[in-house]
Amino acid sequence: MDRKEITAWLRKELFPALKAEGFSQRDGLRLWRHHEDRVDICELRFLTADQAYFIGSTQESLSVDLGGFFRFLPRPPWLEIPEKAGLLRPKTYDAHVRGCLVKHLAQANGPDRSDVWHIGLVGDRSDAVLDDLRETCLADMPGWFDRLGDYEDLLDVLHHGEETEVRDGITSFGHFGAKGSPARTLLIAYIARHLGKTHLAREAFERAIEQEGDGPLAVTLRTDVNSLSK
Repeated sequence: MDRKEITAWLRKELFPALKAEGFSQRDGLRLWRHHEDRVDICELRFLTADQAYFIGSTQESLSVDLGGFFRFLPRPPWLEIPEKAGLLRPKTYDAHVRGCLVKHLAQANGPDRSDVWHIGLVGDRSDAVLDDLRETCLADMPGWFDRLGDYEDLLDVLHHGEETEVRDGITSFGHFGAKGSPARTLLIAYIARHLGKTHLAREAFERAIEQEGDGPLAVTLRTDVNSLSK
């Protein structure tokens, strides 16, 4: 199967199922689901020529990236998020928390990359690979995004977790910055504020202000920490 045929298969077999799960906006291989407090992002990507060569796969092979973009976090002035019909359309690299799906299918003929569905390898049936991609999306994506909505769990991960973790061998979850990094501190501050954990939020805001210095978010951070109840 070539990319055109694979894309046609996705439009017929996967995208309607994701739309039924709330991913009502789509642009190419990128889909969005909107909540009051965040935007869920699902992005399917074909390997580039360089990626395919480097790992020994094909340009028809796919990965599935996931992201959560929180509306209640401030955006630096240089970050422009596209909109359509008044709804934000961030890319996965704009997301505050990112991850990827891990396939269920064992592909003994391909390179050892659990996050890539190898398509077009000798001895593998493309339809079976795509079926596994679809089933993995429908089985594992809901739990990944549910974690984004569990702010107590997310706050615990931000305090104690590594930058990227895999739970139960299903998905990677993280890419929110190393412990103590500005990105992680900012997340802790605003999620703690969202939960009404004023003392924790204030401590994180103070660290974030120190880390930001005279950066573009300095005024916003000072305003937001002063808005916390005493």
